[in-house]
Amino acid sequence: MIVGRLKDWMPQSLYWRATVILLVPVMTILLVVTVVFFQRFYEDLTRQMPSSVVQEVGVILDRLEGATDAAGALEIAAPLGFEVGPAPEEISDRREWSDI
Repeated sequence: MIVGRLKDWMPQSLYWRATVILLVPVMTILLVVTVVFFQRFYEDLTRQMPSSVVQEVGVILDRLEGATDAAGALEIAAPLGFEVGPAPEEISDRREWSDI
């Protein structure tokens, strides 16, 4: 049953069959290499970003230690665009199957 349906979709000439035989593995390899490349790229990126944020927060804390009062601290922190608020209640570290 499935073979009959598959046979209807397959090319009949030798030229097109050879094309399919050559293109399907090449496209599959390209797809796998692309997904692996982007997965590693984003893993490296997510490792580097927290370290740069830690360095930026360290610079901000060094600047805030020099402030004499709360108004001076706000003047230092306001242009940097950081907002301080309560932590989220739940942080999920779960990955989806389609997560790149």
